[in-house]
Amino acid sequence: MRMRSNLFLTTVILLILPLWGCSHGNKGQATPYTQAQLDQIRADFQAQDPDARVGVVTGVVAGSNLAAVGDVRVRDFQRDDVITFIDQHGNILTSGHVEGANSGGLLVRFAPPAHGRNPDIGDLAVRAVK
Repeated sequence: MRMRSNLFLTTVILLILPLWGCSHGNKGQATPYTQAQLDQIRADFQAQDPDARVGVVTGVVAGSNLAAVGDVRVRDFQRDDVITFIDQHGNILTSGHVEGANSGGLLVRFAPPAHGRNPDIGDLAVRAVK
């Protein structure tokens, strides 16, 4: 029963995250990638690690260290997969782990960064196994 409750909560959070409590228009918000740029970034990561997956941060719950990640095949991820957040300059921001998923994307809890900023809308979320 607890698992069903957690699944429901995760689904609700993923559905409302883009609409409520998310950062929008922050100064740190990343410049959006074109689809061609995103495809090239994915190809570059997968050349090094065929199991690498790259998504885009679509929302962040301020103060909760939760990020929504979209533009990914959800079935390629499992709960507790490690995700690294990267800014538009290739700098690592922080890392986190997958807490849940639904057809709209992933919910990732991230560690507060020691230096710099939190992930923001438009940053990359990368799962690399190697």
